[in-house]
Amino acid sequence: MPKYLVLDNINSIKMARPNKQGIDYFPMDVRLDDDDKLAMIIGDFGYKGELIFIKLISWIYANQGYYAEWTEMEQLKFAKRVAYIGGSPVNLIKEVVAGCIKWGLFDQTVFESFNILTSRRIQKTWLDATRLRKDRVINSKIWLNEVNNVCTTIETELITLETTQSKVNKSIVKESIKEPNGSVAAAAIEVEKAGKPEKAEEELALKDLKRLYADTPKNKEAIIYFVQRHRPNFIEPYILLWNIWATDRNKPKVEAITDKRKSHFNARIKEKEFDFLEIMKRANKSTYLLEGTWFTFDWFTKSKDNYIKILEGNYDNEKGKPKIPDVPVNAADEKLERLINKSMTNGNTAV
Repeated sequence: MPKYLVLDNINSIKMARPNKQGIDYFPMDVRLDDDDKLAMIIGDFGYKGELIFIKLISWIYANQGYYAEWTEMEQLKFAKRVAYIGGSPVNLIKEVVAGCIKWGLFDQTVFESFNILTSRRIQKTWLDATRLRKDRVINSKIWLNEVNNVCTTIETELITLETTQSKVNKSIVKESIKEPNGSVAAAAIEVEKAGKPEKAEEELALKDLKRLYADTPKNKEAIIYFVQRHRPNFIEPYILLWNIWATDRNKPKVEAITDKRKSHFNARIKEKEFDFLEIMKRANKSTYLLEGTWFTFDWFTKSKDNYIKILEGNYDNEKGKPKIPDVPVNAADEKLERLINKSMTNGNTAV
């Protein structure tokens, strides 16, 4: 069975490294250029950006296997491998790496914490490629995936982890984790039923999309691109975008994803007219929506009629006479409605 040396210390990885950590070959998608994240790098840096990224992951796989320390010395060593591209390769490499981190080709949290380049995809590729090896070294501080679908919490500095398969139907089993000094720590491991039927194609697609979202940097540009490209049918990226937008405009943020919010969103996302980015774009140009306390995430996802009014321009500045929401949400809005109605009656649309 496979055995893993699981490290909880960045420096100890050199002390316990087996004879071979890197791999000689790795699979490369023939549609590599179709990758959304790499497309952003190609757009920014052209073929040189793509070349540097491919060289980087090759360098990672060949040496440490699933990560690379990105020190100044390592940058200079890597620059020699791409010196033929001309110009100032070190500066260009730094810019390309920064772009790769921004767009999620390398994990941002691990880089900022440890100055290390890695990603879920790189780690999974390495794990698959070394599955026949007797033992492998995994650093728990920078590891982003699960090991054989078994999650463990590593408390000790260095332990040996053995994983087994079980036919227990969704039960909790106890396995022993032996530490180097021979002591035994009990670990609770959830083992799913062996031989479960394959998931439906839609469920697999949703799982892949959620994994892609997990790898996407949580900044405005990256999330907008993700939503625009994939139109995900789960609520999390839309909540994140709303909260970013709301923070800049002193609007109420969504603090919790409740069942009610999920229910309303699930109904809206199935409607072809529901264009979240266009709703935000129009709201951003509407003084009435920006200033209205009733305009919240819950309001425009509650019913189709509400967001359709936004898309049809009912609240655009140039309309002159904004249409009052059907149901004011508080006393302040009732007062505002009375003021607007009074001003319209007097022939004055200014509020």
